[in-house]
This record gives sequence, C-alpha cells and structure tokens, in this order.
Amino acid sequence: MFRKCTFFAFTVLLMQSFLVTGQITIKELTIRGDQYMRQERFDKAIKCFEKCYELKPKERSIKESLAFAYFEGSQIQNALRMYNSLVVIDGYDSPKNLLYFAKSFHHTMQYKEAAIYYKKYLAKVKDNEPNREAILEDLKRCSTGTTLAFENPNTIVENLGENINTPMDEYAPVFSPNSDAKIYFTSNRETVNGGLRNKAGVKDEASGTYSTDMMMSELDNGEWQTAKPLNHLLNSPKNDILMDFTKNGKVAVFKKGISRLNGQIFTDTFKTEHRDVVNPKLVTFLPMVGEKGDKDLFFINDTAILFSSLRDGGYGGYDLYLSLFSKGKWKKAENLGPVINSKYDEIAPYLAEDGKTLYFSSNSINSIGGFDIFNSTFDDFTYQWKQPVNQGIPINSTANDMYFRFAKSGNYALLSSDRKTGWGGIDLYSCLFQNSMANIMTAGIPGVFYLIKDYKEGKYIPPKSKVKPEPPTMDTKLNLDSITFTGQSTDSSFTKRDDSSAVLNESGEVVQGATRTNPTQSVDNTLAFVKEFTLSPVFYSDKEKLELNKNNIEKLDAIFEIMRLDTNMRLNITAHTELYGSRNFSLYSGMKMSELAGNYLISKGLSPDKIFLRSVGDNYPESKNVLNGKTNIAAKWLNKRLDLTLHNIKNPYLRINYDFPAVSDLMKDIKGRSFQQAQEGVSYKVQFASLKQMYSGNLLESKSDPMVERIPNIPYYRYSIGFFKKFQDAEAYRETLLLEGLKDAYVIAYLDGIKITSDMVNGELVRKYPDLKLFFKLGE
Repeated sequence: MFRKCTFFAFTVLLMQSFLVTGQITIKELTIRGDQYMRQERFDKAIKCFEKCYELKPKERSIKESLAFAYFEGSQIQNALRMYNSLVVIDGYDSPKNLLYFAKSFHHTMQYKEAAIYYKKYLAKVKDNEPNREAILEDLKRCSTGTTLAFENPNTIVENLGENINTPMDEYAPVFSPNSDAKIYFTSNRETVNGGLRNKAGVKDEASGTYSTDMMMSELDNGEWQTAKPLNHLLNSPKNDILMDFTKNGKVAVFKKGISRLNGQIFTDTFKTEHRDVVNPKLVTFLPMVGEKGDKDLFFINDTAILFSSLRDGGYGGYDLYLSLFSKGKWKKAENLGPVINSKYDEIAPYLAEDGKTLYFSSNSINSIGGFDIFNSTFDDFTYQWKQPVNQGIPINSTANDMYFRFAKSGNYALLSSDRKTGWGGIDLYSCLFQNSMANIMTAGIPGVFYLIKDYKEGKYIPPKSKVKPEPPTMDTKLNLDSITFTGQSTDSSFTKRDDSSAVLNESGEVVQGATRTNPTQSVDNTLAFVKEFTLSPVFYSDKEKLELNKNNIEKLDAIFEIMRLDTNMRLNITAHTELYGSRNFSLYSGMKMSELAGNYLISKGLSPDKIFLRSVGDNYPESKNVLNGKTNIAAKWLNKRLDLTLHNIKNPYLRINYDFPAVSDLMKDIKGRSFQQAQEGVSYKVQFASLKQMYSGNLLESKSDPMVERIPNIPYYRYSIGFFKKFQDAEAYRETLLLEGLKDAYVIAYLDGIKITSDMVNGELVRKYPDLKLFFKLGE
C-alpha cells in the first residue's frame, strides 16, 4: 500500500511539474493539433504542430501535419515551403503531399507548377480514385487561370480587416436595405452562441465545430467597426444564416439548422434596433425548401425572388431559380436555363438595380479555381441571358469567391472569399471600382428582366414613379481659395525652394535653406566638390500596377544611391493619378503605386522610416484632361506619376534639382504646379481618419484636397482633407468637421510636404515660421 501511495504521489507531482513548467509531450501536442484541425481551428493547430516541428524538425509525420495546417490556415507561403521540403528535398511524394503541393501552387497562381504536380498526383492514384475527375477539372482551371492571369487595374479588392474577419469563417454579406453604412453577415467565430457542436447538434468540446451566428457592423468615419452578434434570441445554438431582407427593409429572412446546408427558413420583423422580445416566424409560403438545401435567397423586389437549389429537374449541381408572386401566392420556381446554369454549381445570385445584370458564383471549368464570380446581362431583343463573363482577377482568385453584392451607391461591392491571403477561413472583402457602377445601379424600364418582353409588346405598363432630384455636383478642384500664403499675397510667384541647398559659405560654415531661383546659377569655388543630381518623376501606366518598368527602376536605383550619401535624408513619394470616377479609388490606387516604389527601395536595403508615402489622387494634374472639348491623350501619361522629393539633407556636398515635365501653356493645368508651390514652407491639413484598410465612406467625394499617407513600417493609412497656410484657418475648418460628426479630426502641420514631428521642433523653426506658435499651443 505504501509503495502504491508513493507511486501515486510521484505521478501527481510529475503531472504538476508538467503543468507548472508548461512542458508537454510531442504526442499530446499532436493529439491536440489533430483535434484543432477537426474543429477547423487552424490557427491553433498550426501552433501545436510548429512546436512539434521545433522539437523534431526531421520527423515526416510532423512536417506533413504542419504543411497541411499551413495550407488550411491560409499561410500559403509556409505551406509551399514545407511541401517543397517534403516532396522535392526529402522525396516524400505521397499522393496527399503531391496534391496539396499542387493546390498550394494553384492558390499562388503558379499555374504551370500546379499543373505539373496535379499530373504527378494523378499518376500516383488509381483510375477509380473518387476525386480524380475533380483534379482533372482543376487542371483545366489552371489553363483558364493562365488566360485570366492579368489583373484588372480598374478594380481594387481588399480584406475588410480584423474588425470584421477572424481565423474562422465570415461570409454572405448583406447590405442594410436602409444604408450602405451597415452590413450583416454570417460567422462561425469562437464566440458564437452554440459553441462547439457535433453533426447531431449536440455539444462536443472534443470533436465539435462552431455553428454560425448572424453578425452586424457599421461604418464609422470610413472604417468598419468591430462586428457584433444580432439579438441572442435570433442567434441560437444552431447554424443561423442570414439570407436577405425584403426590399422594404422591414423583414429579415434567415435559415436555422443543425448543418449549414439544411435548415428551416424564418422571418423576423426589424422594427427597432433594440428589442426585448423576438418572435421569428417559420416560413411556409416561399417556394424555397430549406430542409432540402435551398439557399442563397435574393429579393429582386417584394414579388420576385432568386435562389439556388439542388432540386430535381436542374442541369446538375446547384442551379439558380426565379419565382414570382402573383394572385396571392408564389408561383412554382423556374430554372434560369442552360446559359446560366451548368452541370456544375451555380450559387449566390444577385441582380443589380438595373434589373437585368445578374451576378452569381460558379465552380465550372471556366473558373480560375473553386467558385468564381460571373455576370450575365439579359438581352432586350432576344429575351435571353448572354453568355456569363468571368469577372477576372482581382475580384476572383484561385479560391472560392462568392456572395458578390453592390452597395446601392454603386461605388463599391462586397464579396466572400477563402483566398489564402486572408485572416483564415472565409473572409469578407470590399471591391472598389475606378468608375462608379451607377449605370447598373439605376433602375431601368420596365425595371426587371422578366417584364421586358411584356413591356415591349404592350402587355405591361410600369407604374409611374416620382422623379428623384439630381445629386449635387461634387467639387473636384483644388481648393485654392482656402490657401492663404503667410507673408505674401496669394498671387505672388514662387521660387522653387531646394531642400538640398545646404552649402558652405565663405567662412566654411554650413548654411541651411538656401534658395535656388535658377538651377544654372554660379557656385562659389569652395563648392568644387559638390555633387549635383537631378530628380524627375516616375511615370507609370495601368500595366505597371503589377511591376515597375526598367526606366523607372533606374530612377529608384539612383534615389537609393543618393540617399546612401546622407543617412539623414528622407524621401517623399507622392502619387498622382489620372482622372477617375471615384476619389476613393484614385487615392487608394495611387497609394498602391507609392507602396510599390517604396517596397522596391526597402528591398534594396533602405530603412522604411526613411520613406514617406502619399497619394493625392487626381486632384493636382500637370496637364488638362480635356482640350477643346476632347479627351487629352497626353494627360493620361503626364498625370500618372510619382513625384520623388528629398528632405532633411545635411551633407553640404549634395545639391538636388527637380526636373518636372515640360507642359505647353495650352495643355498645362495650374493645379499641378500650385500644389508643389503651396507645400513650400509650413502648411496645414486636417486629418479625420487613421485606418488599416482603405476608406469606405463617401466623404472624400465632397471635400477638397483629400490625401492619404503612411509610413511603410506603420500599417495605418492617414486620411486628411483641406489645405491651409495659416493654422487659424485649418482650426476653423476642423471645427466645422467636428459639427459634421468627424469626432477624430485634428490639424496636422507640414514642413515642405513632410509632417512635422516632435524631433523636428526647435526654436529656430518656430522663429522662421511664427504661425507654428499657434499650432503648438492648440494643436497636437
């Protein structure tokens, strides 16, 4: 007995020591990691397998588990690295390793390499392998991907970020019927009402997965706020999936079931935002049968719906169906036909406001990989759907891209995707378009595709509608009226200040801030060893959104070499774009070009804190966009540029000149040079938002002088508006913005276009620019 007690005590002490020291065996880590994989908690599984890999880096089973976890957990580059180690280096070419090595290449759009390893996988498995046909189709999709590999420069797709997305799934976004500034979606994040449940819907902490809840987020100052679950009585332990709202915005329709696929359909009346009593009603009148897998409801209007279904009589897989309400009941759903539907799956229908442009997702061989988003237009003359068009990259990816919907404004759209560059699982993404899609977001006559034939034949007369007033014209010009130049009249001519004009005087002292009125002016003999450089803008085209050309790389290489001569130097990269329909798009696309140039310099070894990135969009063109009533082709080249300017130069033997493009008086747009001149010395702007993603609101369309800026090693984009030479004017503008609800607005000061930071402040600066006394007293 004594020996048994002693052994028991020793075991307890040993277990406690493991708990205290945090030690855990590889076997236990593996068991825990496998459990997380079953629960689709891939981020946690990765941590377990990474710990195992640290302890036994050559163990095949550990490397295979880690590689697969990387793949499922959206760490695709790590997956490629690990599968390369397994397959190429170690020679562990099992069918699973070959398959996921191929899939990893596929997800990174390396179609040639993906095809090679898909074929190696097929050569390894038997002819009756269950997924053989699916892999053959993936091979065909690699071919499709090659033809659609060029990214559309007119669209920017961005992850909605950590306030919305998690390592789990967020999908099926639906805009509020009353406001583009509110979205609803479905998520199986770890905080859901049901917790971990097995396939029978019973709580199961060991092998269960998280059910889904309905979530909501609102747009505040251009940023989507932290998502919140809907009323706890709406969200149940089951899978609760929001499908759509009725067009009048009063009723939400959602599905509730043990699985995501099957469940009962309910409605709930949204009378107020906060209610104590919720009485969702079971739907029995719609032609959808949720228990049989019908899903993806979309209300065209209150008498017409679209949805996807696996019902008999289709073309194979999920098909899209239309049902109309007439004479007090919903008619039998009609298949949209073989042009839209195929032997594959067509899901997630969305009809634009014009009533004849249909968006949906399909996993046919015309996709790049998985589900892609397609659109089709209803032909007014043949009364048939036109052949669907793949929306291409970046809207689509090699993953599953679904649930595409426009905001009512037409300025942007949302979609769901499990692309491997996200937070994990399925994420929500926003799509920003170069030009507003208002044309398809405006209701046509007769209003919807299925009425066009009757309308043309005189069998249908559309109801009279009230004419809506035209929206106010937005000011897109430089707000020169708001700029009052300290110490000189607003119509005075400027001399180009050379920030690099630190020179030696006759006594051999360094003199800062000399002014260059003529680049060819004579230089004192003591400056015989001064190195002089001339910087010119980097020009780019739409195709260069993916890469910089040889000429521009040479310019950036020259910048890098110059900055090596003075470690104090700072580089300002300011992007200008051509005239676009959306300011949000022009600012953000310009920032992406600034980042492209900045990242190139960082890759060469330049420190990120030496670079200041900005985009001013199409606000300050060098050349007029229109001449004599016609589009000026030259403007497309002249206005799309990156201005490169160097600041804080301490090396007395450097002189920097700037060679701006020569533009004839006929073509010249005064706004381009005025922007350069207005930045000289001290200027002010009002910052109103600091975001990790692009700004999503409409404010930029109505305010003057918008700008976005960031430092490469800081993930935030800072948005500002207005342009002032006096602090009091900037402060007055800030106060008006506060009244408009921009509670985070504050004034920023700049010196020659560079934000003034605390390390720049000294008595000499304030004496030179006395207006800064007011800023330091009332500002930051």
